[in-house]
Amino acid sequence: MSSNAAFVMAKPPSKSPKLVGLALACGVAGCSAADVPHDDGFDRGVAESALETPTQAITEFNRERIAGDVYHYTLVLRLGEAPNARIRLHRVVRENAPFRPRPTRQAVMMQHGSFSSFTSNFLSHPPDGEGETHHGLAAYLAERGIDVWGMDRRWGTTPAGSADVSDYPSLGFATSVEDIRTSLAFARLVRGVSGADADRMTLMGFSIGAMLTYSYAAAESVRPARERHVKAIAPIDIYAEIAPDHEDLREKACQRRDQGRADMAGGLFDVDNSFIQQLGAFSRAAPDDPSPIWPGLANRQALYTWVGQTYYYYAVTPFYHLNGGTVEGEDITRLDFSSVHRVEEWHIGAPPHEAYVEGVDMDTILCGEGPLPLEDHLREIRVPIFYLGAAGGFGDYGIHSAHAIRSTDVTTHVVRRLPPAGEVSDYGHADLLFARDVEETAWQPLTAWLALQ
Repeated sequence: MSSNAAFVMAKPPSKSPKLVGLALACGVAGCSAADVPHDDGFDRGVAESALETPTQAITEFNRERIAGDVYHYTLVLRLGEAPNARIRLHRVVRENAPFRPRPTRQAVMMQHGSFSSFTSNFLSHPPDGEGETHHGLAAYLAERGIDVWGMDRRWGTTPAGSADVSDYPSLGFATSVEDIRTSLAFARLVRGVSGADADRMTLMGFSIGAMLTYSYAAAESVRPARERHVKAIAPIDIYAEIAPDHEDLREKACQRRDQGRADMAGGLFDVDNSFIQQLGAFSRAAPDDPSPIWPGLANRQALYTWVGQTYYYYAVTPFYHLNGGTVEGEDITRLDFSSVHRVEEWHIGAPPHEAYVEGVDMDTILCGEGPLPLEDHLREIRVPIFYLGAAGGFGDYGIHSAHAIRSTDVTTHVVRRLPPAGEVSDYGHADLLFARDVEETAWQPLTAWLALQ
């Protein structure tokens, strides 16, 4: 039964308490677990065991058209009793008819970065007046026949305002790795009953989402083959291990970890992202007015400073920045690769809350000194990898991690638009998502690699 199965077609039947993926995927035909095809890479029982949430916990389903026949489905999946025990799942796919995705061979699960969501990182709509044609990496891949999935981590579902964040101390890497496993199992079950290939998927992540990509693949590498959901990984602009000849960067990670642990000991677990939201909103509404959050700068200059000179605040590489821009004197006077409106949109769309422990866990792993949030199995990863970097982001510094795993199938691609001496202004971390020419510089080689997996 493939013609009328989709991400969601009808209210899930109340008599299927465990098979969340099947209950959501099956419509009027009433398919069952027996409808899921078997192959060497798919164990239905293992996938079902990762989906124990009752069907009544599925909420907030939406479907929207992105462009042409590409549609975006979302739902929220409740995972427990804690106040933020839920994830938001996304699917971006071409349709044959309403609620009938086109069957595809390739599928990818995407993980967003900090102060972001799946939508703000991978599915931004073109701002008015900019003349841009792409709708984000997720839509770009879907248009080319890839079934795109994504997961907003638990903190990304926390509502604005004085929300209950009492479970935030537990929302670190270990929790996210388990949630990624649940999301992959969900996606494979849905694909299996909707006529698509139920094979393992490619796991892709941007920024800290790329760090989680490495962490998930490492954790899965020591599971039996029948329990694995990932066939390849595509980390975007990150390192999962710092090369020995960059000991200064490892020491900085240790310093950030120590400060983070001290902050948490003092009770800091919830990051207020209103600063990020306001940077974008004020720049858009009144670019030349004095910044109320950055004294001495105009609103747009404040945004330029944050995205163009990020290395002043977060020195993960010597000239790390979010977006490349022209430096005149001590100031960034313009963004050279990404539309300012798209960068504003990214900031405005930041989730209101974020779990502080996630960043501390990342720095703990990079520091390499225990106790670690996860066991270190980086060198047990054997699946193919495509590392995509930006010269002004993690760039070449991320190549070491790609070769540190055990895989014999390693591809690296660093986007560099300027000579090495110009890295301070070169393609930045987020230009890999938002640059005007990103399709040619970054997405085309990534898509070509995905097609071979």
